[in-house]
Amino acid sequence: MVYAQKFINDLLHGLYTREYMAEHSLTGAKSSVGKDQPKPPIPRKELELITKAAKEHFPSLTDGNIRALIQQKLNNASKIKN
Repeated sequence: MVYAQKFINDLLHGLYTREYMAEHSLTGAKSSVGKDQPKPPIPRKELELITKAAKEHFPSLTDGNIRALIQQKLNNASKIKN
């Protein structure tokens, strides 16, 4: 899974700036940690393309695995920004 995380991280860095990742979420849902405003979601079409690319390189990954890896990267970007 380490290689898949690196692949996702590199892909997201190629597509988005750190600031963009810090200001967006996977779903757009309100945070459970009590933040006032929900972050806008990464566009669905882009998530589909990211998922497709990840599955081409790592066929054993599920959509849920990939979403978790993306969410982890977005959370890390948010922590770095703050």
